[in-house]
Amino acid sequence: MIMGTVIRLENEMKDSGIDWYGLMPANWEIKPIYASLDEINQKNNPIITTNILSLTNTDGVIPYSERGNQGNKSKENYEEYKVVYQNTIVANSMNILIGSVGLSMYEGCVSPVYYVYCAKSNVDIRYMNYLFQMEQFQKKLRQFANGILEIRLRVSSHDILHQKVAMPRLSEQQTIADYLDEKCSKIDNIIAEANASIEEYKELKQTVIFEAVTKGLDKNVEMKDSENLIIGKIPKHWNMAKVKNVATRITVGVVVTPASYFDDKGNIGVQGVQTR
Repeated sequence: MIMGTVIRLENEMKDSGIDWYGLMPANWEIKPIYASLDEINQKNNPIITTNILSLTNTDGVIPYSERGNQGNKSKENYEEYKVVYQNTIVANSMNILIGSVGLSMYEGCVSPVYYVYCAKSNVDIRYMNYLFQMEQFQKKLRQFANGILEIRLRVSSHDILHQKVAMPRLSEQQTIADYLDEKCSKIDNIIAEANASIEEYKELKQTVIFEAVTKGLDKNVEMKDSENLIIGKIPKHWNMAKVKNVATRITVGVVVTPASYFDDKGNIGVQGVQTR
């Protein structure tokens, strides 16, 4: 073992018999997920909590209040929701294929379209969560998906729990989970810093475009008030004109908002399409 990482020779590996898995350590066992996880189907009735949780493929499980304007509006019929406890895995039945699965650090409740899983004895829930995060695992689940829209293919909990995976002993699960906690935290920090820089450059780009389009490139030109609060001052020799006077045709077409096709129960609506 070097710096907490287990190093194995090739002859210590064996074929897992799982097409997307390949080789696995010789002392690991192949087990269905239901041997490691139990599904929690506890209804929030009578009401145990009013802390509604949400799930995204970027932030994991978070309080709905922190989600802003993203996703569907939460319902206040708390009795229909499922109870979530700390250190349980929450998966969106219709978005698990794109990574909508995460480990909850909160107690609360989630939409009935979500699955909630807890670890059995001798299982580290963090290890199972990292397994769920694997793109290879999510692609495997696609074989069992049903639905009419690509963005909302549903996978049943039965099919998830009956997937076979390679399982090490508890002590090795914990070592792997500790390693991934540290590494992924560092990577997430790098991503956050990179995203912050990207947003800064996006703002800079918009500023450059705005200044060039509304002020021109000559910084020494005499300016005048455009009488437009957004545009502000413009070069004195420029004129203000309505868009309809300089464009031959303006069309929008069909505006589609896929997220509004479904309510929190996964029912299809029709309000997501507007024509103009």
